[in-house]
Amino acid sequence: MLIPGFQLYGAVIATLAGYFVIWLFIVTGTMKQTNVKFDTGRSCVLYGLLLVQWIVLLLTEYHYYINLMILAVVIVICQKEIKDVFDMMRKLLLSKIPHKGRKD
Repeated sequence: MLIPGFQLYGAVIATLAGYFVIWLFIVTGTMKQTNVKFDTGRSCVLYGLLLVQWIVLLLTEYHYYINLMILAVVIVICQKEIKDVFDMMRKLLLSKIPHKGRKD
């Protein structure tokens, strides 16, 4: 529906909308079947930022600066998860380094 009238922009918007609907079905189905909690509000904000990022990329020549600002917002929103990933990587790397005095 969107693709003939808006061409590339319509394809981007239709694709993101389709992925959003699929994600929404997966989240609601998972929440019904399990006790897994999803922060749907935050996820919707991240999807909205992704949509804005694509629109900016397609419509403006200053997309690098705007995309960097969007990246900064995403980092702030996801800072706990990013910290957790770095902590897990650090622990994994430290477990692989041989320590002095330790016999393997």
